[in-house]
Amino acid sequence: MAARISVALILYVVSFALILLGNFPLSAEVLFIGLMGFYEFYRMALRKNVRVSLVPGLLCVAAIITGSSFFGEKYLSVILFVSILFILFVFIVRKDFHVSSFLDASGTVLGVLYTGWLLAHVLFIRQIPGKIQFGAYNMDMGAAVLIFVMLLYTGTDVSAFFFGKFFGKHKLCPNISPNKTWAGSIGGMALTLVLGWFLGPVVGLLPWQSVVLSVLVSVFAQLGDIWESVLKRDAGVKDSGRFLASHGGILDRFDSLFFAAPVAYYFWKFFVG
Repeated sequence: MAARISVALILYVVSFALILLGNFPLSAEVLFIGLMGFYEFYRMALRKNVRVSLVPGLLCVAAIITGSSFFGEKYLSVILFVSILFILFVFIVRKDFHVSSFLDASGTVLGVLYTGWLLAHVLFIRQIPGKIQFGAYNMDMGAAVLIFVMLLYTGTDVSAFFFGKFFGKHKLCPNISPNKTWAGSIGGMALTLVLGWFLGPVVGLLPWQSVVLSVLVSVFAQLGDIWESVLKRDAGVKDSGRFLASHGGILDRFDSLFFAAPVAYYFWKFFVG
């Protein structure tokens, strides 16, 4: 437990620093997470005899995240369209299908969407325009919102673990992740609501916006965690990788963020700013 807490603290300190720096430092971190996440997805797919195309997939993830860093959301659809066409072209000329071209190509596109397109929304949140005043410090609005979202989904993860450990009796999805309970899920959402209620006004949210955004982030963070559990259960592995030692792989650590970032971004875009 001490090792897990130490690794988590280091990750969050580094991430908060890069969020404040913004631009290329944060983009580099997001790119690394995306590429490592796709590699872990590729390794799990191999265990199911699905030959995800590794190099083309990595290139597409890199193109989506790098393009999002430079151009924002404006050209994401174009980059995504070209990436999918590129993957399909690769499978047109590829001849080493192990099971079927249908499974291999579909798996590659799914991996790119999961670890590239979803993750790119972290950068879109950071690019939200405006400034916010903290005493004498003038912070970018995008940085404040991204830190706020990270605190929300982290609150969900931490409180769900402890509520589930001490009060969990009824399993949430026993066939997918036996350790997840209804008490953990509800407890995670409750703490996230409290965090959102008190911290929402700091980033300019109205009370109803704080409540709705907190619920959405909590629900989708848990869905991201469950989705990764689906992948691991299907692949027959305990962790997606070993890059973070006791934390497992990149997907194990950031699975909640993959789903929480897009829903937070689109809520902000359509209902806040």
